[in-house]
Amino acid sequence: FNQCVLNPLWTFVDPTPPGGGTFALSGAGTGEAVLQLTAPDGVEHNAWGTTGNEAPRVMQSFTGGGDFILQAKFNTVPVAGVHDEGVIVEQDADNWIRLDVFNSAGTLRAFAGKTIAGANTTLFNVSIPAGDVGTEVYLQITRSGDDWTFEYSKDGGTWIVVGGPVTQ
Repeated sequence: FNQCVLNPLWTFVDPTPPGGGTFALSGAGTGEAVLQLTAPDGVEHNAWGTTGNEAPRVMQSFTGGGDFILQAKFNTVPVAGVHDEGVIVEQDADNWIRLDVFNSAGTLRAFAGKTIAGANTTLFNVSIPAGDVGTEVYLQITRSGDDWTFEYSKDGGTWIVVGGPVTQ
């Protein structure tokens, strides 16, 4: 995301018009470039919303199939109960898997869930021990065959398995 415009490999999705979700790119051309997604107050932006995934997001098509590792760095750590951040691997609108971090009553938590044929299932919802992350958090999803493993890290180098393998 270190360009002045969103690379055409990515598509911004705001599924809840007039939701007002936006994206911005800052730091173009630097090693500190970031993508910032904004979901304004007053409109539901729930990944497990009543009408499906209502969260603003950027998506990239992946047609290669097979095994992969997805890593994402978040420059913030959620500090309030209504904030979360994470990644989704989507087959289609009714079938996907997610890994999030969120804050619940002052405790950072890791959450994974799957949606199969539109039905949501929690895979895990566990506390992340104090000190395991700093002011930023990295998330990683690994797919090997039909097995999915979920990890987090405070530095992007040392990974802590928080769930899996889960067969999808």
